[in-house]
Amino acid sequence: MGVKDNLVSWFIKNIEMSRMELIDNPGFVVTQFSEKGANVFMREIFFPEEVFVNIERNVEARMGEKGAKLLYSAGKTFGRTYSKMSAFPKFESGKEGEMEDFVYMFIRYMEAMWSSGIQHTLDLEKKTLEMKAKDFVVCRKDGLGRIISEGTGAGFWSYVMNDSSIEASHPRCIGRGADVCDLVYAPNYRLHEAGLKYLELEPEEDVKIVTPNYVELNRIREPQFSRSSFKNMVDSGHIEYKNGTVKFADERHMLCEASIFYLLESYLSKEGGDSVIFQSAFDYGMKLSQKLDDGKIEPLISDYLSATGWGDSIVLNKEGKYRIVSNYFPWTPLADSVTFSLFRGMVSGILSGHVGRQVLLDKISMGTSQGFFVLEAYE
Repeated sequence: MGVKDNLVSWFIKNIEMSRMELIDNPGFVVTQFSEKGANVFMREIFFPEEVFVNIERNVEARMGEKGAKLLYSAGKTFGRTYSKMSAFPKFESGKEGEMEDFVYMFIRYMEAMWSSGIQHTLDLEKKTLEMKAKDFVVCRKDGLGRIISEGTGAGFWSYVMNDSSIEASHPRCIGRGADVCDLVYAPNYRLHEAGLKYLELEPEEDVKIVTPNYVELNRIREPQFSRSSFKNMVDSGHIEYKNGTVKFADERHMLCEASIFYLLESYLSKEGGDSVIFQSAFDYGMKLSQKLDDGKIEPLISDYLSATGWGDSIVLNKEGKYRIVSNYFPWTPLADSVTFSLFRGMVSGILSGHVGRQVLLDKISMGTSQGFFVLEAYE
């Protein structure tokens, strides 16, 4: 990157992010700002990168191209949904300069959250965006990147270009031995003309996530169980936040709005993929448990989940059976259509690895009768 890029990246990481991201409330990671008259409010989570790596590998191993398309579809829907939630502009002829400035700043934001460096080339006339990214999340490890590198990027670009034919091509990837990830987002016929491979999808309807209920049920409240926010876990050294990269127990985490896991579970459940998500998250939890200090695991899980945005959580052990209760769990309108397999699998894995027996939190109850979303998972 040039000097200008470095300065902008520094500004976003150190100034802009601290203003937009509310990270000092236990159980909550929230993005909140106003943009041209629109009030933007989003509930976010620091997801373990390894869970997404496991999901992509396991889904494609089990389902092949059908699985790849489901992952890509979930990511593309998320990209469009996130863009709408964020009040991103849509390109209009005669406003090329404004769009160029917006894309430039958004690429710097992506750089701060998901990569150690991104160079981009923009051709608004051809509706084409090309990126060369270093150390990009997920695909750097599995060489796939269906959900974020391809899907989310294609969804974002199709939204701002107002063109549902836009897809993603990923010809080179660090996870496949290249020195950089090449990503091209363009109308499908341009990708075809250039001889680039891509996963073509039928146009899909946007999913409406932000409703009055979304804002009300997700608003920040006082904690009842945990006192650990993302900020004080960073301040205490339990979470490392350096150069835009977040790590807990040396496991990289990535910030995304909460609906990404809802969409992922919703799409994969159509093909019986809940068990794949659960096992993928379980494997991460088992791996993480081996890195945690011996001792009482319940408060550590509570602090970890609360700090990374999963709600105000408490782990209970009654007569040898485990239960986790999360007040203020991130809610979306898709809550009734998923089984929270990612969350359940992750916590089940941590507990299993620590106590030395298989703990399966395979039962759930949930409700909003108290004015916020409560999720319980138990054996």
